[in-house]
Amino acid sequence: MNRTILLMALAACGGAAEPQFLVSETPACEHDVRDYDRGLFAYLAADTDGDGAFELSFDEGLVRSVSGSYNLATGAFGYNETFEKGHYRVSREVYGQGVVWTDGDIDLSYQVIDTFTNEGQLGNVVRERRIGCDVERYYSDFEDNVVLVESGVVGAERYSYVRRQYDDGRVLETTGTLSPEGEWNEELAYTLDEVLYVHEERGRANGVVTRSFSHTDVTWPCRKTGSRWIGRTASTWMETGQAPRRPTMDLRIRNATSRFQTSVAVQIAPRSAHVDGAAGPMNLHVDP
Repeated sequence: MNRTILLMALAACGGAAEPQFLVSETPACEHDVRDYDRGLFAYLAADTDGDGAFELSFDEGLVRSVSGSYNLATGAFGYNETFEKGHYRVSREVYGQGVVWTDGDIDLSYQVIDTFTNEGQLGNVVRERRIGCDVERYYSDFEDNVVLVESGVVGAERYSYVRRQYDDGRVLETTGTLSPEGEWNEELAYTLDEVLYVHEERGRANGVVTRSFSHTDVTWPCRKTGSRWIGRTASTWMETGQAPRRPTMDLRIRNATSRFQTSVAVQIAPRSAHVDGAAGPMNLHVDP
């Protein structure tokens, strides 16, 4: 079934047709994606004018105001978010290009610049696609090195995801969940030189994060190193505090050469999920 991106509303008195963004009554995902992603689609859906321009304020949540626009003809967009007083993040600037369907599907490429209370900034490039309840995100630095790949599914009670990054010669895989209240849980576990490392992170919407770390010698009952016999050992630590929310634990956007290379195309491939049941290409090439 053919579905249009924009619904056309005729102006009064027989005027010319003008594009208007009206949210579809039949969403692509059976669960409300806005519970987990207050982004471009959510802002367009909250704007009653439907002209693509929005200026919104919120009484609760981390984001207290947002202003921006989405060009209904070209797909270019940009917006600026401001955060609640006392939060470590002051503002976020987002700009890019792509397609937002009225049923909640998106296919976007954009840059993000966060400004913090110490006047420092952190930025990255995101290639994002959501078809139905399935989400794909590629996080890159400004040299087109993909440093993080995320795949997730929007569910009734949580958004579940897996994030993969390449670090020191190995691919690290983080699993996590995000609740509608903005709370998340993540775990990263890997073995290196017969030692099991486990990182866990729990966060709340107010930005307070609790991180724990443990490493355990997985050799049992013991192994010999030089002239010493070493049995199973373990150590742990935990910290709690308000810190910048990173895309995954201990990940920093950096200029180090990455195993993942990407070429992000500005032109967005047509969506085919609603035509033949299979999602079309993302125009994003990742070389392992």
